[in-house]
Amino acid sequence: MSIFFPCELDFCGIKHRSAEHAFQYTKALRCGVLETANAIKTADGAISALHLGKKIKSNTVSYTHLTLPNDMQV
Repeated sequence: MSIFFPCELDFCGIKHRSAEHAFQYTKALRCGVLETANAIKTADGAISALHLGKKIKSNTVSYTHLTLPNDMQV
């Protein structure tokens, strides 16, 4: 089986059309690109989800939602 294989995958309470959809959706959320995340979630196929995910700049990862322990504060 491939990450592009069409299937219903429930990941974190959200149903995705393939493992690629789930991966790219999670990447978009972690980077704070919610508009792209929603586009990925509704993409027709895994290849479309991949192409949308490739537009996300990985250096835009948002960690503002994380709380670091006191000894790890920056």
